Order: sequence, then structure tokens, then C-alpha cells
Amino acid sequence: PRKGAWALAFVTGPARSPSGGTEKFINVYVPPTPNPTSGFHLIVPESEVRDSGLSVEDAFKTILSLGIAG
Repeated sequence: PRKGAWALAFVTGPARSPSGGTEKFINVYVPPTPNPTSGFHLIVPESEVRDSGLSVEDAFKTILSLGIAG
């Protein structure tokens, strides 16, 4: 939502640059807690994405448990 705030999201694939430039963008799906089926899609610069190092299973555990399990 703003610089310095982070959320768990799943990369779904590459995206075209909205401005037609050379910067790389990716599609991400951000699932909300505790219902991951009502999330939202974002197109973000690849340079602003950090790899959490979590497996998909561990990321979903964290999301569904409100961050308590992980």
C-alpha cells in the first residue's frame, strides 16, 4: 500500500511494462487474511519485490493463521 510496507504475495508471472519502458514488471496475487480467495492482483516493478524464502505451503500457513504459525 505504501513504501516500506510489505505483504506476502504470490508471483503469478511476468507483466508488460505499463509505460512501455524497459523496466521489468511482474504480476502478483495478494491474498488477505483469513480468506485467501478474495485477494487482489497487482502489477509491480520487479525491483520492488523481495523473495521471502517461504514455500507456498508455509506462506499459506502464515496467511491463514494471521501470522501466528509460520
